Amino acid sequence: DASRHWKERCQRAEERVSLLEKELAVSKSESSVHAERREENESNMEHMRGRLSMKSAELASARQLLISTKSEAAELRRKLDEEIQRTKAFALSLDRATKQRLQMSSTIHNATSRIVDLQIKGERLRKSLKAYEEEIQRRESDRLRAQETILRYQS
Repeated sequence: DASRHWKERCQRAEERVSLLEKELAVSKSESSVHAERREENESNMEHMRGRLSMKSAELASARQLLISTKSEAAELRRKLDEEIQRTKAFALSLDRATKQRLQMSSTIHNATSRIVDLQIKGERLRKSLKAYEEEIQRRESDRLRAQETILRYQS
């Protein structure tokens, strides 16, 4: 927006300079016509010189304004370029952070899946262990009964 504003301002100043240059050319032309009729139009000649001087001053002022406007526009362009570079750097940084976040999310998801798998395996192992312990107790119980039976027959 600021860049467009300064471009438009430069364009208006250039148009004004062009218009003033044309007016200056017209004034010079009129001045030479009046010079031929100097005896009868001396008062008009002085008026035209004043007008020419004023237009020259306006032209110089407009040229100075154009120069300063172009300088300001260049400075604004430079600042805009710097801001664009900072924005690009921030976007790149944000992109990297987003990728890292996605990688971390994936790692967390994988770890969570692994934990769930391990919990399921742990539960299966606990059930198997319980079944083995029950089997060992049953066999120990059978052994003790068998031993009692043997002792009873031996006595």
